[in-house]
Amino acid sequence: FSALDIEYEEQDLQDHQSGFIECKDGNYIVAVNANESAQRRRFTAAHELAHYLLHRDLLCEGPLNRHVDKLFDPNARRNDTASRITKSHEAQANRLAAAIIMPADLIRSYHAMGKSLDQLAQAFQVSRQAMQIRLDTLGLAKP
Repeated sequence: FSALDIEYEEQDLQDHQSGFIECKDGNYIVAVNANESAQRRRFTAAHELAHYLLHRDLLCEGPLNRHVDKLFDPNARRNDTASRITKSHEAQANRLAAAIIMPADLIRSYHAMGKSLDQLAQAFQVSRQAMQIRLDTLGLAKP
């Protein structure tokens, strides 16, 4: 984050708020919920970084300069409805986040070695669910 001049923080956020990205005076802040697991914080940080890389132009325009992600809320479709970040933007951020922390070539290599789902999740420091989604996305059978 520092290489991109983005401030990174772990904060006590409200229940179901996994993280946010905010633009203040042209400076960006990414925060993740300190109360969530290390795996969730890792994915959320990558997700917010993806928003920065893909959608930062939507964050510094107008009065709304913060996008909060409720990635693990059963009602996550209600993420900042006033935001210009759409469901499509969320899907893009999820795909890029997965590619950042679970690179396809490495996943394929580990999978070819016969690593189990648990071994893959541990190796890439993600949840079993995140790894299973990545395997499915890459068209790889459950190890």
